[in-house]
Amino acid sequence: MYTILLVEDEIEILMALEKFFTSQGFTPVAVQTGSKAIEIVNSGTKIDIAILDLKMPGMMGFDCLKEIRKIKTDIPVIFLTGSIHKARYADTLKSFNLGIEDVLGKPIDLYILLEEVKKRLEK
Repeated sequence: MYTILLVEDEIEILMALEKFFTSQGFTPVAVQTGSKAIEIVNSGTKIDIAILDLKMPGMMGFDCLKEIRKIKTDIPVIFLTGSIHKARYADTLKSFNLGIEDVLGKPIDLYILLEEVKKRLEK
C-alpha cells in the first residue's frame, strides 16, 4: 500500500483526488496548503509520492517542493496546474533539477494521473 501526499488548495479537487486514490488502493494524505505538506513530511510520515498544485495561495507548489526536498530528497513529485503556461512551468522546474519530469494540466484525467503515479513508483 502506497501513501500519496495530495496538496491542492481547491477543496473539490482535493476531495476528488482523495476519493479516487483511495478507490485505487492508495492511502492518501490530503492537505490544502504547502506549509501543512511540509509539516507532514517533517513529521516522518511515510510518503511514497506527492502530487502538488503548482499555484496555491501562501506558498506556491514550487516553494513547497524546495522545502520538502530539504527534508526528504527521494519523494517523487507530480505537479498539477490550471495555468495555460504549463509548458513554461515544466521547463522552469526541470531547470532547477528538482526531479520534476512533468507538469500535468487541469482539468485532470484521473486515469492518466494514475498512470503517471504508477510510473514514478516503479522507478
